[in-house]
Amino acid sequence: MSISTKTHQRKESILESATELFETHSIESVSMHQIAQNAGISKGALYLEFESKEDIIVTIALGFCRDLNQVFSHILTHSLTGLEMLQTFGQQRLEYAKENPLYLPSLHVYQNIVARDGVEVSDTVYACKSEVDNALSFVIRAAQIGISDGSVRADIKPEQLGLMIFAASKGMLDLFQSPKQEMFNHSLIHDMTAEEAMKQFMQVVLHGIKPIEP
Repeated sequence: MSISTKTHQRKESILESATELFETHSIESVSMHQIAQNAGISKGALYLEFESKEDIIVTIALGFCRDLNQVFSHILTHSLTGLEMLQTFGQQRLEYAKENPLYLPSLHVYQNIVARDGVEVSDTVYACKSEVDNALSFVIRAAQIGISDGSVRADIKPEQLGLMIFAASKGMLDLFQSPKQEMFNHSLIHDMTAEEAMKQFMQVVLHGIKPIEP
């Protein structure tokens, strides 16, 4: 077995151990020492592979983003209208977040890093940014298809439309799946599920971007 293969396997083992701990407890409460223990390695060996806990989390986020982008890319190959593609994007993003509870929290860590001023970011952060940009480009492409096939109104630039849908859909997911979601347990909405909220949200958005009838 080559050194590069061993290194890759060791990193994957660390990521699996960290993911297990983060999902069982929380990102905030898990330490590097616990991650090393769970992976069956020394803390020193852990730091040889990852500079910090943030580095581990962003690497996990990168994997999620790549997986979801494969789903988005596949949707674009379906025989759907642009409007149907946009709806499917929203549904798939919700399903992915449900199946991967660490997806949104890890993405929050990534976003906090890139939001800092004067901080040199790592190659992993850059790679994650590239994947986030790719996800946005898929949504924009679906909007362009929708304008071409007549399912999406043509008086809104696809770039603006894609950004609004991409950002707003994430906001809806954050609202119901954030660790601080109890802030939104208003008496009028506490019985609403994330699925119901996302479905209603997409219906409102899709109604608003349909061509305006004369």
